[in-house]
Amino acid sequence: MAAGEIGAGRTYAVASGRRLAFAAGYQVHTRRNDYRSRRDASAVDVLNGFRGMVLEADERHAVLVQWRRPRPTGRFRLHEAWMPARDIAQGLTAEVAIS
Repeated sequence: MAAGEIGAGRTYAVASGRRLAFAAGYQVHTRRNDYRSRRDASAVDVLNGFRGMVLEADERHAVLVQWRRPRPTGRFRLHEAWMPARDIAQGLTAEVAIS
C-alpha cells in the first residue's frame, strides 16, 4: 500500500448498535482507557485520547493500531496494539479529518 492509500477494510459492531468500518490507513481515536500493562507487563497501555493509524484490519484480531508517544529526549516512540472487537465497540472511533 502506497503512502496515503486506504486498504481493504472490515466492518465491526459498535456500542450504539451501528456498524463502523476500519481499514489500513484509517486515522483512529481511542475513547477509553485500557491499562493492558496491569494484565501483561509486556503490553502497552491504550489510553483515552490516543490518536493513531490502523495498520491492518482482520476478522480474527479486529484492528492493529499504531500511535506515537513522546520521549523525554523530544523524539517519539512508536507503539502498536491489536484492538479486539470489544475495544472497537466500547471506544475506538474513525477520524474523518484531524486538524
